[in-house]
Amino acid sequence: MERDPLFEEIARLVVNSDSVSVSALQRKYMIGYNRVSRIVDQLCEAGIVGPCNMGKPRKVLINAETLGTILSSVEK
Repeated sequence: MERDPLFEEIARLVVNSDSVSVSALQRKYMIGYNRVSRIVDQLCEAGIVGPCNMGKPRKVLINAETLGTILSSVEK
């Protein structure tokens, strides 16, 4: 699956803020629910955030240093 062009920027924001909220990302980037959901799913597949947790926020699993390693190994 091809990464969304906003993947890296959103990954950095999520890790730096230590939180992920689909609605907050929608407002900040002025993009739709489906696109944000796909990006968050991509973050989960990359091991950056945890899986969906029954209506609770997903956990951010890594720190900024680890994110740099992941992003350097992810195809753009």
